[in-house]
Amino acid sequence: MSIAACHVLSPKALRRAPQPADPLGAFLHALLTVKNPFAPGGLRLTATATGIIFAPGCCTGLNRRRGWLDVMDGDGQRQAFFGHDPLRLAERHGDTVRLTVDGDRADSPTTDLPVADLRRLLADTEHDFAGFFRLTAI
Repeated sequence: MSIAACHVLSPKALRRAPQPADPLGAFLHALLTVKNPFAPGGLRLTATATGIIFAPGCCTGLNRRRGWLDVMDGDGQRQAFFGHDPLRLAERHGDTVRLTVDGDRADSPTTDLPVADLRRLLADTEHDFAGFFRLTAI
């Protein structure tokens, strides 16, 4: 539903036929007429010890999840895009990745996560995605 909902946009803007008025038709139209569908949102990380939530911002999607690898495999200067409003930051500092909820605020909540733990979490997520894609393959 999330994929279809983000693609229900102005037909004029997308240069495609108007969507049907009925809900099922509109849902199917959004899924079947967009050239490169994507799932908006991205990955969400919750630090259970502190309750800090590093949630994806607008204008990002699951298709950009490999940006986490850029952060982990980088030298601390590389950052991935996690959306904006607010600006989320993930920066490598030695063996940890610091997650900043709002990079535009000096007092923004942050949390540190060992690179090894983040790598394991991402591998588990990719495994879950692979299972999902197998189940939904046509």
